[in-house]
Amino acid sequence: MKKLFHPLFFIITVILLFSFPGNEVIAQPGKFGKPANPVIVFSYNPGIKRFIPIIREKKILVFSTDKDPVLQKGRVTRIISDSIYINYTGYRMKDFSFIGFSPFIHHIPDSSELERNNDLQRKVYLRKDSSSWKIIYPPDSIYRGHFSYTGYLHHMNHLIKKEKFQKFNPLVFDNFLKINISKLFHCELALSYEVLLSEKITWEMEAGIEIGIPGADASYFINYPLWNYSGFSFLTYPKFYIISPWSYLSCVILYKYLYFNGVRTGFLGDGADGGDLQDQYRSDYGLSIRVGTMKRFGNVVLDLYAGLGCKYIWVNQIIYGSYYYHDESTIHWYNPDHTPKKEGKGMYMPIVNLGVSLGLGFN
Repeated sequence: MKKLFHPLFFIITVILLFSFPGNEVIAQPGKFGKPANPVIVFSYNPGIKRFIPIIREKKILVFSTDKDPVLQKGRVTRIISDSIYINYTGYRMKDFSFIGFSPFIHHIPDSSELERNNDLQRKVYLRKDSSSWKIIYPPDSIYRGHFSYTGYLHHMNHLIKKEKFQKFNPLVFDNFLKINISKLFHCELALSYEVLLSEKITWEMEAGIEIGIPGADASYFINYPLWNYSGFSFLTYPKFYIISPWSYLSCVILYKYLYFNGVRTGFLGDGADGGDLQDQYRSDYGLSIRVGTMKRFGNVVLDLYAGLGCKYIWVNQIIYGSYYYHDESTIHWYNPDHTPKKEGKGMYMPIVNLGVSLGLGFN
């Protein structure tokens, strides 16, 4: 009985000791479950890639304060919330005017020196330039277990990556107005409006007006006389931002109406016919898949896209005559009375496009 009494007495004593209020032991795990030191975390914003605990117990800091602007050096002996004890003297974070994270820093740099030296920016903290830093005070609860501490670091990494994404993420805005820069190349002014429907889905509508250039060379470019048509176009499509916070997939529905009058068309010099003199009225109906990326720079957004698809073209032609490749100045009428012949034909053509739009986001 005596042999059993002593072990039981010891176990009960230990349980009572560690259960008594105020004597709770906080595990501060590090690598392989060993105790870790509490930290105050500074995260440098520009170019940040991961969560980095910078100020720890036992770390040597170079610093100055408002009360004592002279540069000092000391070892961190304890951290409690936003208070740092250096050589057992306590300081609040708001007391520091300068902190150097390397013991080899021997002077307090000014703002102009920091701007010239990117490496130095990551080694020092100037309170007057504190907007470049994010200061985080981890709660005491994270030191109660290894997984709590590790989980906290993983969580902060996730938040920092999310914040980095937010820098370029356009969907912080609900509305966008854009102009399609690439369509200006073929004399089309296209404006679009995009509206946020849900967290990762928007809907965009684009309307364009095309104005042909009188007398422009109408030699065909992939079945399309680029600078002769006048008309309008309308596109509408949902955009699913599922590739990344700024990259999307979309399915584009297209309608375009185009016309020109009294234009000589065709491949000049490629055979018996050098080209036709004709009027043309054309309707395009298309469907395409588009992949794009829209990034935000402040309120400005840049939308780059590429698309593949198919369109059905119906063309009504009123053809007056033709020109021969060896005599491009003389028209050969189809009918003696110069009345035109009329033709209507349909065809399927591929949609291959690359484009860029520039716009503004707003709420």
